[in-house]
Amino acid sequence: KTDPKAGLLDLLGDAYSQLHQAAKAEEVYRQAITLEPDEPSHHRGLAQVLMSEEKFPQALDEYKRLAALDPDDPDNYLRIAEIDRQMHKLDDAEQAIAQAKERAPGNLEVTYSEAMIYEAQGRYDDAIRVLSGAITSVKSGADPAPSNRRTLAILFEQLGRVYREAGNNTAALNTFNDLAALGDEEAQRASVLIIDTYRADRDLAHALEAADKAVAKYPQDRDLRITRALLLGDKGEADPAAAQLRELLTHTPQDIEIYLDLSQIYQQSHRFPDAESALAQANQLATRGSDKEMVEFMLGGVFEQEKKYDQAEDEFKQVLTLNPRNAPALNYYGYMLADRGQRLPEATDLVKRALAEDPQNGAYLDSLGWAYYKQGRLPEAEEALRKAVDHERNDPTILDHLGDVYFKRGKIDLAVAQWQRALEEWHHVLPTENNPDKVAALEEKLSSARHRVAEEKKTNGPGALR
Repeated sequence: KTDPKAGLLDLLGDAYSQLHQAAKAEEVYRQAITLEPDEPSHHRGLAQVLMSEEKFPQALDEYKRLAALDPDDPDNYLRIAEIDRQMHKLDDAEQAIAQAKERAPGNLEVTYSEAMIYEAQGRYDDAIRVLSGAITSVKSGADPAPSNRRTLAILFEQLGRVYREAGNNTAALNTFNDLAALGDEEAQRASVLIIDTYRADRDLAHALEAADKAVAKYPQDRDLRITRALLLGDKGEADPAAAQLRELLTHTPQDIEIYLDLSQIYQQSHRFPDAESALAQANQLATRGSDKEMVEFMLGGVFEQEKKYDQAEDEFKQVLTLNPRNAPALNYYGYMLADRGQRLPEATDLVKRALAEDPQNGAYLDSLGWAYYKQGRLPEAEEALRKAVDHERNDPTILDHLGDVYFKRGKIDLAVAQWQRALEEWHHVLPTENNPDKVAALEEKLSSARHRVAEEKKTNGPGALR
């Protein structure tokens, strides 16, 4: 107070940052910048605080100022790329990471960020190429363990995730096994990733087998025990799953995770009163805003499945009051309205807001396509649903929706092909995801369309309806 020098203000801003008092840190760094506008350290401190507050546009401005003040520092361009990726400005992110690479060739943090950008763009082959190259470089380098091991662990995990997202689960499993070979700590982490990969492939038998082995080897690992219980829930064994989860209750605020998982298991088994009860217990433990959002969101999903649509809508509105950018709530709310043919412009806007947060999400693209379909905007529906299928190749609902659009546009052969794929995928869903009513409706549509194709070909020749 008696001698407010910029250097002292920097120290004070750093102290506030360490105390997680971001607003005070931001104020102090701005005072320092007023005293010394061209000193990079003040802008760097402010930029870091703004990122911690998720004030991404303002943080981006600060890092651009830093890049102008110190154009040779690769870290400035790396942070610009990270912020652009967070804001889904992926072309800008790619340009920024190219600047960082130019100034720091071979830097692993830059390489990792580059792969993340490619993944966000859906360019999985490029992400795999970059990560594989980084792994080869680390293996051939002279860095000693354990730093080498930790770096490889990060790269292996991300590479496996990209393989899984690209639909190459065999390569993902091989990569996670490479992770496990690094050491016991990595093997424990790899166990969860391997189980998740089998589940993503709808291979419950191998997932449970891997979970049993992992729990036997690491009996105190809470995450593994939760994962195994959730697999039993996927299998439709709600009571054994719930019993295993309840064994993990500690009568502390940490129990909120268990109650949320219990609700999921009960919801999967259509035991909706039990799901609501578990969420009520979770709500009592919810102190953070993010926890309250999750409780309200899941409760909205339970009400929607119970066809209590007004109550579901109230819950989704509460989530969006807490966080207007909650993408899952925006999407679920929008899809619920669209599927029932209600307030379609509003439904479309809600889903578009979800996509603004996660542009590559196949489920959100499906919701948008379905909202367009309900409005008769068929070309737009087809475009959105084809993108959705690119991201979620094995989702029977999305395939069914695309078939409906093709049929309504008179592309009968294409509709039949999508419906046939959808029917095949329904035979591979998890037990709790099975929906006999949807399968029966799909079979009826498919039979009718095939009959129509056959009749048209008899009348007009084999080129008809293409």
